[in-house]
Amino acid sequence: MFIPKSLDRSVTDASRSLFPDSWLDSPDDCILPTTSTRDVIMPPNGEYLRFSTNYERFAAQELSKRLDTKAFTKKGFMLQAIAAGWHFKSQAQLAEIGDKVGRGRILVMHGTMDNLITCQHGRVLIEELKPGKSYIVEGAGHVLMLERTEWYNGIVKAMVTETEKMGKE
Repeated sequence: MFIPKSLDRSVTDASRSLFPDSWLDSPDDCILPTTSTRDVIMPPNGEYLRFSTNYERFAAQELSKRLDTKAFTKKGFMLQAIAAGWHFKSQAQLAEIGDKVGRGRILVMHGTMDNLITCQHGRVLIEELKPGKSYIVEGAGHVLMLERTEWYNGIVKAMVTETEKMGKE
């Protein structure tokens, strides 16, 4: 991740860390905004277009992000990598989080094909945190909200509804 390489190689490597090859090679299945989508800014041609594959869409988004030097800084990238690489919570700390937040308010999801954070880490988190809901998603990578958008949105919506009810009890 820290070895200098071309932008093309960097984007390809990132895609393979985040997503399974089967999803990257599949036809672009993004839910596209339309003029009736709330708060959407439509492109000059009036519609968002499909890419041939999910990889092409990811690459376009990643290039757009990385070429925005004000939003995507080397410092920000390094700080995120440091936080991810050296972050640690003990069993006692995870139990405390679960107790204070309330396990019914906690949802953990992890894909079995996540090459950024291995699935075993997700399994340990579930075991130690004991969330109210957890999913180990067979064949999914690191970015479930893109890979399984409708399913993911349904799970999150249901979780929000359930936790709103908890606040009223």
